Amino acid sequence: MFFQQWKLLFGEVCGYDIDTPTDRITKLAEYYGILEAPKPAELMFALHSYYALFIKLLSAEIVAFFHKLPTPVQRLLKASNSRKLKEEIEDLESGSIFRYLNITNFLEGDFFSWYQYSWDDSIEKIIRSIANEIDEYNPGTLSEDPEGSRDLLKKLYEQLFPKTVRHDLGEYYTPDWLAEHVLNELQYAGNPEKRILDPACGSGTFIIAAINRARVWYEKNRETCNYSEGDLLRKILSNIVGFDLNPLAVMTARTNYLISIRDLVSYVEKVEIPIYLCDSIVTPSEYGGIDTYLTGEKKLTKELKTSVAKFRIPLEIATSGKSLAQYCELLESCVKGRYEPNEFIQRCRNEGVKISAEEMHIRLYKQLFRLDEHNQNGIWARIIKNAFAPIFCGKFELVIGNPPWINWNNLPNEYRSDTEPIWRKYDLWPTYLLGAYRIFRSFLSMSVAIHTWKLAGGWDLS
Repeated sequence: MFFQQWKLLFGEVCGYDIDTPTDRITKLAEYYGILEAPKPAELMFALHSYYALFIKLLSAEIVAFFHKLPTPVQRLLKASNSRKLKEEIEDLESGSIFRYLNITNFLEGDFFSWYQYSWDDSIEKIIRSIANEIDEYNPGTLSEDPEGSRDLLKKLYEQLFPKTVRHDLGEYYTPDWLAEHVLNELQYAGNPEKRILDPACGSGTFIIAAINRARVWYEKNRETCNYSEGDLLRKILSNIVGFDLNPLAVMTARTNYLISIRDLVSYVEKVEIPIYLCDSIVTPSEYGGIDTYLTGEKKLTKELKTSVAKFRIPLEIATSGKSLAQYCELLESCVKGRYEPNEFIQRCRNEGVKISAEEMHIRLYKQLFRLDEHNQNGIWARIIKNAFAPIFCGKFELVIGNPPWINWNNLPNEYRSDTEPIWRKYDLWPTYLLGAYRIFRSFLSMSVAIHTWKLAGGWDLS
């Protein structure tokens, strides 16, 4: 399930067919000593899973060290047997250390925890090897040097994907100097009141550059701005925001974001890292992958397509990001608690969530409940929450970033179909392309007419 949903999202951002072996994939497989014909999607998913596990451990090490907590790596190294090691990994993957620090969404929409459900001796050996390697690093040094830790993430990624392979795969990191240059051109001095969005944030290069400037601005203006450290962090979390469709990029960006605010976390009650796994093009609106279901003239739900199902989200709970987040948390906890549908409805009402169209909420809840019974749940409530993020983030004064450079022809067919109305609405298609499109539609209509005529036995011209 995790693999299929990852493939659906990654296929929209990578710019190539991840199911068809190519020279570039063969080159990557050879780099890892895989001699038989490689399966591209499986190979990429495995590499992403490894990288994700590393950055989860790295993030947990840094926050644990900074807040004087036992580090996860220390606990992994002390695990005396396979069962104990698996328990420690499950604790890490559940996000317990982040929840302890009231960081609510660090692992939200994480597709890379699948390995704990396939636990065996070989996985145990790999985990112990990773733990031993990470133990060589000093988290204090990483915590004190966020630039160095960002470089560490980049260096690891570059070693996972050699330069020639990265080039062929279209995998690029925006250099820090370019992010700084863009911010200079925009004359962004770091005022945390100014709202900034990177709608295709990748690993967060532009986002982190903006946060660093906000922190420098605060130090220079501490006496006159009347912000506390908590005020500063709340403004950063509210005003410096990133979106991306690549699950691994989202996790990397959240890691970099967390490192950049590591010392401010204790000044606020709750931290939601504003990096969301969502599509900034096909948003929950009139068109595309999330569309509107009509009953009469009244819009009641929006549809979200996933690899396992289409979810219809009742609009009455999608009035704000806060109400949607609360609703999604209740969906997840009630499914895990095996609540009956009517008990879920009552709990929503008890906690102040507006519920009137009971039948729609019950239908969605039963859908998630059935998926859970077939071991296909665990992420969908959070995927729903993230998908709606572009609607509730408000307006931004600056939109910055390095968008994915993917040719129209290399987009998946379904995604091209979903985004086609947007291209036409904003008149983005070149005239010749629009003309070709109209000719194609005319030809298609004529073909359908001829086919219908043949089925009918031709026209009676007498």
